[in-house]
Amino acid sequence: MRVSVPVLIAATVLATGLSAGVPAAHAVTNPTIVSLTFDDGTAGHYSLAWQRAVAPHGMAATYFVPSGRIVSGGSGYMTWDQLSTLAAAGNEIGGHTVDHVNLTGSSVTYEQKVHQVCDDRQALLQHGLDVVSFSYPEGAYDETAKDIVRNCGYSSGRAAGGISASGPTYAETVPPPDFYATRTWTAPTPSTSPIQLSDMQAAVNAAASHGGGWVQIVIHRVCSQTYDSANYSSCLNSWRPMELDTLNGFLDWTAAAGQAGGAPAGSVVRTVRQVLGAPGTSAPTTQISCDGAACTTSWYRSPVTATLTATPGLDGSLVAATYYTTDGSTPTSSSQLYTSPFQLAVTSTVQFFSVDQSGQAESVKSQFIRIDGAAPSVTLTSPTDGSSFRRGTKITVAAAATDVATGSGSPSGIAGVSFYLDGTTKLATVTSSPYQIRWNTRSMPTGTHTLSAVATDVAGNSTTSAVVSITLT
Repeated sequence: MRVSVPVLIAATVLATGLSAGVPAAHAVTNPTIVSLTFDDGTAGHYSLAWQRAVAPHGMAATYFVPSGRIVSGGSGYMTWDQLSTLAAAGNEIGGHTVDHVNLTGSSVTYEQKVHQVCDDRQALLQHGLDVVSFSYPEGAYDETAKDIVRNCGYSSGRAAGGISASGPTYAETVPPPDFYATRTWTAPTPSTSPIQLSDMQAAVNAAASHGGGWVQIVIHRVCSQTYDSANYSSCLNSWRPMELDTLNGFLDWTAAAGQAGGAPAGSVVRTVRQVLGAPGTSAPTTQISCDGAACTTSWYRSPVTATLTATPGLDGSLVAATYYTTDGSTPTSSSQLYTSPFQLAVTSTVQFFSVDQSGQAESVKSQFIRIDGAAPSVTLTSPTDGSSFRRGTKITVAAAATDVATGSGSPSGIAGVSFYLDGTTKLATVTSSPYQIRWNTRSMPTGTHTLSAVATDVAGNSTTSAVVSITLT
């Protein structure tokens, strides 16, 4: 169940005196809430934005991270240790897909979208990061993307744009009309120009003068000639960059809310999670395992036994029930009741959630499980059995290979076809159709030889073709 957001924010504002030197007695009824959201997990978000701006101001921000870029360990991105440091200091870490993939792209399959969202969250969770907020790469979303984000366990999704200092929408409402498409402020300057302090101030001023609300500011690269001169030029040429001095200037201004030269009275800086509340703190938490281990997005070669394990929330009551589906549909309390481990014979999307005895329900979670236990088929199509050639001839050796699925599932696809001479000598492996090579027989002894092909699918299943005999004269 979701915490009542207006009550949560009012309590936070009164308890902190707006975190800007304004006495609690002067707290405004409808505060203007600013969230600094940093996209893409670049190294400067830690060394510049955090260490030289956000932390010195005693504030917190939300960092949306594509986990694949952290895993790759590139020098241009934060490390897992740095993300943990950010989280421990009160910052929020959110999801941004594994590889920063546009979830509305026509070339991206539904399964790939699920992988990008769910596995990104799982990677962050496995590193001890409690992620509930998501940011759509490029701000691109549709109903399918929203459903995936929801079903992967996120409680909100951040879009791009929608509010402006010139209206007609000056701020996002709290709570927002759509938790999975929250609106943000976009700088009016060109996308390759640095975001200006005056524009950010204008956005907050406009929101405050129109009844308050929530202003999410999207930040990509943070640039500094002083502290990161080597990357300064490329940083300024990136998408919507921001000077470190601009960021510090904005934080100085918001920290002085209600004072001369400061932001409007009642302006506060909060993470996305703080604004929207933390759903499910009392709800159960359900985990899925496959064959007794953590599920993986790699292919399984045999039926998988799925187990759902639910534990009560930190301050919740005992778990009452767990519900699930295996056809990709969103489960409800009318769906299959989990009572014992169940077997999956074909590729499936398992979705599940638990509810406790007080009625607290967790967000629906999703796990995509890929199964292909069927071996591919392969046939040598050239040369024909019994053919004769003069030694030194270049012979075309070709095969036809097809991957087949288990039952109604999807095949994993042909990974490659390897050609063998006399059963043991590998001539070559071809990874895409047409599966053929040109074999030079110059160094081969005369006489009878055999050729065969082995097709292997992505899941690791393999099949050997019938043997073809040829004679070299």
